[in-house]
Amino acid sequence: MALVKHEWRAFKQDQPGRRFQNQRRRMRNGPRALMIAQIVLGVVLVVGGGVFLFIPGPGLPLIVFGLALIAGVSKPLARLLDRMEPPVRRAGQAAMARWRALPMIAKVGLGVVAAALTAAFAYGMYRLWFA
Repeated sequence: MALVKHEWRAFKQDQPGRRFQNQRRRMRNGPRALMIAQIVLGVVLVVGGGVFLFIPGPGLPLIVFGLALIAGVSKPLARLLDRMEPPVRRAGQAAMARWRALPMIAKVGLGVVAAALTAAFAYGMYRLWFA
């Protein structure tokens, strides 16, 4: 557990755009069993996240976390995630700034629309599977 905490702190302190490659470098010298467990857990999280994209659940965060685990042993994936992180981070910050600037009534309206779309999707899936 101490290894996981230490790795998480080091990952957080790394500069965006280099963290996944740095994590891979740090993990490369670790025990082989840990690397295998990391790959297996990463694949399970990616597959589980893919399932959660179609049913209620935290699909996207699971996929991202699973890919991050796999990037600990995959140089091409670590490079790809390092290239993707800065623009995705900027887009997320811009989206949050826009969200904060919205009046409360717009936020409530968007929440109601999102809830209605989720309910319609769930009802459609129910009808498709059980009708």
